[in-house]
Amino acid sequence: MIKLEKIVEPKVLKDNAIRWLQELKEAIAADDKQLIKSRKSRYNHSDIKAAVKSETHGKCAFCECDVTAVSHGDIEHSFPKSLDINKTFEWANLGYSCQLCNQSKSDHDPKFEKIIDPYRINPEPFIKFYCAFINSNGTLEGRQTIHHLRLDRAEVVERRQNTIKSLIKSIELIQLAKTPEEKAILIEDFESNELNPKLEFTAMRRDFWIAYKSRGI
Repeated sequence: MIKLEKIVEPKVLKDNAIRWLQELKEAIAADDKQLIKSRKSRYNHSDIKAAVKSETHGKCAFCECDVTAVSHGDIEHSFPKSLDINKTFEWANLGYSCQLCNQSKSDHDPKFEKIIDPYRINPEPFIKFYCAFINSNGTLEGRQTIHHLRLDRAEVVERRQNTIKSLIKSIELIQLAKTPEEKAILIEDFESNELNPKLEFTAMRRDFWIAYKSRGI
């Protein structure tokens, strides 16, 4: 998990959010379940989904998996819409996640469960990696985020392990450099390519590289 930034609100949401919310409330007042379902799902508009997806480079905001590699992508509500209907179409409350993280997060209230919102808080002090394994860095926020979102689930750990294997191969090439100049070039290439925030598991890649450098390359 890495710190994320919101981009400009999509025009379709800016133009329609107030009306959509009012019409949703009217459907709820009428207890029309079919209409409620239809109006509640308007945040799934293709322009809105494209915008939140671009904020994470197509990765889940929480586990950092390439979403299409693990499930279909969901528009996720940082503060559950089930707990506050007024946040259903609030741009600052919308993000992008894989289906598994979204389902695990469910309707947990982040204010009480201490689940980290990477749009509002830098996760780095609260979540650390030892190779492919995630830990809370001794923090309550880290523990509860890992627990409630199941960021240590086996399938994600396996994907991180495969990434670590690839990183080790690249680092081994650096270690084989014959001159300091060659090593400097390889390190620069490694940091430009392997630590690119568009790639899966940016936080894990960063922590792995920091640990490796601290031991001397």
